[in-house]
Amino acid sequence: MPLVFHAARGAAEIFQDLSPAWSLRRLGTMEVQFTHDTEKKLKELAAQSGRGTDDLVEDATAAYVDELLQARQTLDSRYEDIRSGRVKLIPGEEAFAQLRAKSAAHRAKSQ
Repeated sequence: MPLVFHAARGAAEIFQDLSPAWSLRRLGTMEVQFTHDTEKKLKELAAQSGRGTDDLVEDATAAYVDELLQARQTLDSRYEDIRSGRVKLIPGEEAFAQLRAKSAAHRAKSQ
């Protein structure tokens, strides 16, 4: 039997950057299906921590979405650096040659 979770306050803000069409009204109740093993672990964690499964799933989802948004922002920033010319691309072989040279210089210094 699947666990049913209720979207908590603030869920609209979490998904706002992903899709402007999302709204809290659309996130009222959500059904999430887990494998038996994952559901068992979730229930055990809830019992051990004294927190509800709804809270644990919301916290985990919010953290995951925050991480995705941060990764997206980082990628967008890097692409903009490349497009604007602030960052010069280096061919892979050249980059590896530079790393090998630095490593050799470091080894030579430490001997």
